[in-house]
Amino acid sequence: MDVTDDDSMVSGVKRDRRRARAARRTRQQRRLRVLRRRGGRADRRGASPVRGQRFGLARLTQLVTPTCGSRGAAGSSTSPRSAAKFYEPLGAWYHATKFAVEGFSDSLRIELAPFGIDVVIIEPGPIRTEWNEISRESLTETSRGGAFEEMAGNVRQVLERADTSKLMSSPPDVVAMKIVKAATASNPRARYPVGRNAGTILRARRLLPDRASTRS
Repeated sequence: MDVTDDDSMVSGVKRDRRRARAARRTRQQRRLRVLRRRGGRADRRGASPVRGQRFGLARLTQLVTPTCGSRGAAGSSTSPRSAAKFYEPLGAWYHATKFAVEGFSDSLRIELAPFGIDVVIIEPGPIRTEWNEISRESLTETSRGGAFEEMAGNVRQVLERADTSKLMSSPPDVVAMKIVKAATASNPRARYPVGRNAGTILRARRLLPDRASTRS
């Protein structure tokens, strides 16, 4: 399903509804219980990630929510990462989308609670996936020869260390396990930090002033 294409999302939801009706006719217990919305795109070339991460996510939620309510769905999960709590150089648009997804999810939690639908936020720390490589390649490409080339090189080194150090990052399966935990909890928490350093990042953001982040 392409979350930048409204027709793709509409047809995808319609397919699920047809399958659900067919399952009910055969007395199978089929219903959409979890909508897992992953708002991540490793593109640092400007505003291009915004459409899918903000508007595509909101539109898909709009399409699916009535179906969830009518079937008594268990919950909705978003993954804005811990990037919705801190910021870094040359990541303005990326972090903007994460902050937006978190605010969207917090408001949605209140709106959907009367219908028995939980909205939880999964907050991964650094995770070893292809995201990291794509991100630093995009960063290097767009900054080459410009005023931010040196800064981009420093950010790239940090991303490379996170990719190679098991002390700085975690494998992706820890995120999958946390999503399962949240989806099967009878009374899920609003937020689930997951992975190495996720808790440290969130605590540091609460305790340190903005000036400390600016200097870093």
